[in-house]
Amino acid sequence: MKKQEIIEALAAGNYKIEHREDCNCSFYWDIDGDTITDNCQGNECWEGNVLIVAGEEIAESIRYDTSRVLIDEIDSDDIPDEIWDEMRMSDMVEQGDSANNDTHERNRRDALTCWLEQLVTDDKYRLMRDNERGFANEFVVILVSPDADPEDIDDDWDELTVEEWADQYLYSGDAATQDFSGCKVI
Repeated sequence: MKKQEIIEALAAGNYKIEHREDCNCSFYWDIDGDTITDNCQGNECWEGNVLIVAGEEIAESIRYDTSRVLIDEIDSDDIPDEIWDEMRMSDMVEQGDSANNDTHERNRRDALTCWLEQLVTDDKYRLMRDNERGFANEFVVILVSPDADPEDIDDDWDELTVEEWADQYLYSGDAATQDFSGCKVI
């Protein structure tokens, strides 16, 4: 497209803004003393909005990064400020939201469930939850070693599936509820 065609399309509202994201991080879960860590390697995540005119990507606005034009035909000044504002993503993270993109969080959860499945199947760990005071946002997920002292295991703890335990471990509250969860390994 030529510069004038792009400018006219933007002025006429003939554009769309699409959300894009990617994550190429690697997660290597392991037991670290009495808790677990994801040992995330890589800082290869991004999330942003792309301006598209007539099927062509014109500009992008990436969260935590500088916005930029993707083609040589126009300059950033050729894109109206209102469109840049529409493309901009907030750097603010709401309670219960992750600072990472959804792909990153899915990859993190997938790596966690694979690791837990191996611990349960091969190493005979048990996945449990202590509900403490009985509130949905106050609990401790527990990774119980096959060598754990039976005296350390409470009869009131719930046995969880791999998926349930992963979801509980990754719980971070929501917009209305603060997270008071924890994790321990015995």
